[in-house]
Amino acid sequence: MKANKICSIVLIVFAALWTLSILIFTDKSDVGFYYWGGIAFGFIALVLGALVNLFISSRHSRNTTEIEMLPVFATGIYAVVCVIFNSVFVYLKDGDYSIAIPAFNVIAMVVYLIYVYSLLRYADRVVATGNAINEKTSRYAGISVKMAQLLGMCNDADIKKKVLELKQKVDYSNNLAQNVSGYEEEDFYNAITTLESMLADGTSKEEILAQIENADNIWKVRNSKLSVMS
Repeated sequence: MKANKICSIVLIVFAALWTLSILIFTDKSDVGFYYWGGIAFGFIALVLGALVNLFISSRHSRNTTEIEMLPVFATGIYAVVCVIFNSVFVYLKDGDYSIAIPAFNVIAMVVYLIYVYSLLRYADRVVATGNAINEKTSRYAGISVKMAQLLGMCNDADIKKKVLELKQKVDYSNNLAQNVSGYEEEDFYNAITTLESMLADGTSKEEILAQIENADNIWKVRNSKLSVMS
């Protein structure tokens, strides 16, 4: 959110400089609604852009740099358009445009706020999707790591072969955990944790092979549920 903070500071400084330069370097002997309206709406536009980016910078989000920069670009376009438009009216002397100044600025303000709001909603959806994917893969990643550890603990050739077959089955399975398979994945993790304890304690070969078979059956049920869902 560093870019949003910088954008806020730049806009505040520019708003002050822009307003002061007009007030100092213009002849105010013959000014009216256009002059004061242009200054007021131009200043409001710049301050609004600064406040919006300040609000965005206060949000705790894990967006990518590209997504974070979108409100900055939108603010830049909004600020430039409003400053140019209102600067023209500051020096306008003739014509009846009393409705144009507030109408344009209000419309620009509403469009800008709606667009930034939609960008923030989009950014939240991107983060939520990323978190969901991480959550779905984290359980599987833990199981995969545990299987690799089990394989390294095996000394008996038959046990090692069975663990390797189970590990390959896990590795080639769908790695996106779903709610429907959550129970089986937890049950499988508990089963291989028990298997890890059995290997460490030197449990008999027959009991270890039976536990491997039990874990294999649990994983088969998990995969069958996911196949039905796909």
